[in-house]
Amino acid sequence: ANNFLCNICSSILVIILTVGVLIVCTTIGSTLHLAIILKLHISSNTSLLYLSSHLRFWASC
Repeated sequence: ANNFLCNICSSILVIILTVGVLIVCTTIGSTLHLAIILKLHISSNTSLLYLSSHLRFWASC
């Protein structure tokens, strides 16, 4: 019975770690994405159109 509990605990830990890594990766990815958009926006005004269409795309999700 003790071994069974250990297996449950380790699988829960693996799930938590996986979810945590996914959340961190998503956060880093979206931050990089925003940074790239902002750099484009600073470098040229035409990217303002790109930014607004991008925000509209996000709002529709």
